[in-house]
Amino acid sequence: MDTSDAGLGCVKTPRISRLWAHRVAEVPVPIVVVVGVVRHFQSSEHLHFSHQSMPWSQKVLRQFTLVPPNPAEKEFHGPYNKLLNILFPADTDFTVCPRYQETDSSRTTDILVTYEVLFRNRPVFILELKAPAELVYRSTRQKADDQMRKRVADLRGKAILFDDLKSSLTNDSIGNCPIPILHGVSAMGTRLCFYHVPSGNVDHEIQPPVIERHPRIVNDTAPDDRWDCDVLDEGGERRLRAVVNEIHQACTMLHLNSDSTCCR
Repeated sequence: MDTSDAGLGCVKTPRISRLWAHRVAEVPVPIVVVVGVVRHFQSSEHLHFSHQSMPWSQKVLRQFTLVPPNPAEKEFHGPYNKLLNILFPADTDFTVCPRYQETDSSRTTDILVTYEVLFRNRPVFILELKAPAELVYRSTRQKADDQMRKRVADLRGKAILFDDLKSSLTNDSIGNCPIPILHGVSAMGTRLCFYHVPSGNVDHEIQPPVIERHPRIVNDTAPDDRWDCDVLDEGGERRLRAVVNEIHQACTMLHLNSDSTCCR
C-alpha cells in the first residue's frame, strides 16, 4: 500500500518521526500502524519520516523507543538516566543523582523530578523533567520555569576561591556550583529549554531572562517557543553536547587548579 502521499503529505515533526522511522527500520510493522502510534504520542502535530541519521547511540535511542503513546513524566526516567550517565560517565568524578521533591500544590502531592550532575559532590548541571503534555498549557510551563529558576538560584551560590578548592571538593556535604557557569535544562518529554547563570555573582540574571507577570492580565511568562529544540534531533544533540563539553572543560580546569593548590 502506498502511503507516501496520501497519509504523509501535510506532516511536519521530524523530531518524533526520526525516532519512529528508526523503529520501523528495525521491526517490520506496517507503516500505517506506526503513524497511528506517533499521532497519539504527539496528537497535536503532523509528522513525516526522515532518512537523516540518528544523533544518539542505539543504546540511548532504544530507551526512548520504549516510551509509550501519551506518556507520563515517569516514562522518561529511564531514557534520561541512560543519556546522562553516558554524557557524564559513572567511572569518572561525575555522579548523576535523581532527586524527588514534594512541591506545593492545591491538588494531590506533586513530585518534582530532577537529575543533578555532581562533580566531586558539587552540582554542575541540572535537568528538570516534565511530561510532554505540560508544554501545551501556560500554567504548567510557568510552574516548570519557576521551579527551574529557584533550583538554579539555590545551587549557583558563590565562586570558590582556589585556596578553598581542596576542602570544597573533598567535603561530604553537597554545596554550591564550583565552576564559572551553572547550566540547567527543563525537559518536557523530549523538548528542551536551556538555562544558565554565572555561579560567582548572585546578582546576575538567570538566562533566558524572566518575563514579569502583568499586574492585571494573565500573560505568558514561559512561552512554549523557549523549549525550542528536541533531544532526538541533531540540533538538540549539538546544543546539549556543547553544554556538556563546556562543563567537562570547566571541571578539568577545576581539577588541575585543585591539584596545583594542594601541591603548594
